[in-house]
Amino acid sequence: MWGWWYPRYLWPWYLYLWPPVPTPEQELFLLENYKKALEAELKMIEERINSLKGQLGRQ
Repeated sequence: MWGWWYPRYLWPWYLYLWPPVPTPEQELFLLENYKKALEAELKMIEERINSLKGQLGRQ
Protein backbone atom coordinates (compact mmCIF):
# COMPACT_ATOMS: atom_id res chain seq x y z
CA MET A 1 0.00 0.00 0.00
CA TRP A 2 2.67 2.53 0.96
CA GLY A 3 5.28 1.58 -1.64
CA TRP A 4 8.98 2.31 -1.83
CA TRP A 5 8.44 6.09 -1.74
CA TYR A 6 6.88 6.20 1.74
CA PRO A 7 10.10 6.78 3.77
CA ARG A 8 10.73 10.02 1.84
CA TYR A 9 7.77 11.55 3.67
CA LEU A 10 9.08 10.45 7.05
CA TRP A 11 12.33 12.41 6.48
CA PRO A 12 11.38 15.70 4.78
CA TRP A 13 13.86 17.38 2.48
CA TYR A 14 14.23 20.48 4.65
CA LEU A 15 15.84 18.45 7.46
CA TYR A 16 18.91 18.19 5.23
CA LEU A 17 19.20 21.98 5.19
CA TRP A 18 18.21 22.58 8.83
CA PRO A 19 19.08 19.46 10.83
CA PRO A 20 17.71 19.15 14.37
CA VAL A 21 20.07 20.54 17.02
CA PRO A 22 20.52 18.25 20.04
CA THR A 23 19.70 19.54 23.50
CA PRO A 24 22.57 19.78 25.98
CA GLU A 25 21.34 16.60 27.70
CA GLN A 26 21.32 14.69 24.41
CA GLU A 27 24.75 15.99 23.45
CA LEU A 28 26.15 15.01 26.86
CA PHE A 29 24.70 11.51 26.48
CA LEU A 30 26.23 11.13 23.01
CA LEU A 31 29.64 12.45 24.07
CA GLU A 32 29.80 10.22 27.16
CA ASN A 33 29.01 7.14 25.09
CA TYR A 34 31.53 8.20 22.45
CA LYS A 35 34.17 8.60 25.16
CA LYS A 36 33.42 5.09 26.48
CA ALA A 37 33.74 3.66 22.97
CA LEU A 38 37.07 5.43 22.41
CA GLU A 39 38.41 4.21 25.76
CA ALA A 40 37.46 0.63 24.89
CA GLU A 41 39.13 0.95 21.49
CA LEU A 42 42.28 2.42 23.06
CA LYS A 43 42.39 -0.49 25.50
CA MET A 44 42.20 -2.98 22.59
CA ILE A 45 45.00 -1.12 20.77
CA GLU A 46 47.21 -1.14 23.86
CA GLU A 47 46.60 -4.88 24.32
CA ARG A 48 47.54 -5.50 20.70
CA ILE A 49 50.74 -3.43 21.06
CA ASN A 50 51.72 -5.37 24.17
CA SER A 51 50.96 -8.65 22.40
CA LEU A 52 53.17 -7.70 19.46
CA LYS A 53 55.97 -6.57 21.77
CA GLY A 54 55.74 -9.92 23.54
CA GLN A 55 55.94 -11.78 20.23
CA LEU A 56 58.99 -9.76 19.16
CA GLY A 57 60.64 -10.31 22.53
CA ARG A 58 60.38 -14.09 22.22
CA GLN A 59 62.02 -14.22 18.80
